Amino acid sequence: MIEHPMAGQIPVERKPLYRRVWFWIVLGVLVLPVLGFGAMVVWFLTTGGWSAPEPESVDCAEAMRSAGFETLPVPTGTGTDGTGSGATCAGGGFQDPFVTINFVAPQDDVDAWLRAELPETELQAEPCVDVDACLQVSYGEPDAPESGWNLDVSTTDQGDGKVAVAIMAFSM
Repeated sequence: MIEHPMAGQIPVERKPLYRRVWFWIVLGVLVLPVLGFGAMVVWFLTTGGWSAPEPESVDCAEAMRSAGFETLPVPTGTGTDGTGSGATCAGGGFQDPFVTINFVAPQDDVDAWLRAELPETELQAEPCVDVDACLQVSYGEPDAPESGWNLDVSTTDQGDGKVAVAIMAFSM
């Protein structure tokens, strides 16, 4: 486009809008944040977002050490008879590490084991949700693990005098 000169001025040809530097700067400032946000949404939807990875199987001796236990009332692993009756252990955590120990054992064995491992603490039914009995040991309590972790133990009756025990040791 050519502008009409005024008296004594040289005619100036204006560049089209897409050839001006300020146009690209303004376009970049407006479009790049939108594209970045879109890329984050796509990443979030395809990878599961900012959630922690799934717990991985860990050595039960390591899990027991973290939870502050010396023994379990069942063997660790899948059991020598192939029934899967042994303890299974997992660990994970994104910011706060944790370990879990799960097993099924006779109620009497679990009671004796808890009295030996956590003498100051008893299973209670009152504050528990979705389990038959539970206990919580926080850092600084007499039965707290030396690792400084907190401890949650819950039991669920399986019938025939057996209980499923779920232990979670975690840091805060």
